[in-house]
Amino acid sequence: MYIRRMLLTVLASVFCGACAEQEASWAPPVAFDTARVWIRAADDSAGLLVEVSRTAAQRSFGLMSRPLLDPESGMLFL
Repeated sequence: MYIRRMLLTVLASVFCGACAEQEASWAPPVAFDTARVWIRAADDSAGLLVEVSRTAAQRSFGLMSRPLLDPESGMLFL
């Protein structure tokens, strides 16, 4: 029983390590141009770094399946 538990622990550790490495090297399968967009209000403004989606392939991929989105970033669909 002890060996089985140790084996499961080692396998779980390897699996978690592989998942963490995969997220760090993630890249979208479609290339996007980037642009700085400013949203202005009466007394404030905010700058966002956006990916520009122009083609059908880019629009189809969009924000789907992204593991994370950085703060102050987004996507502009044209």
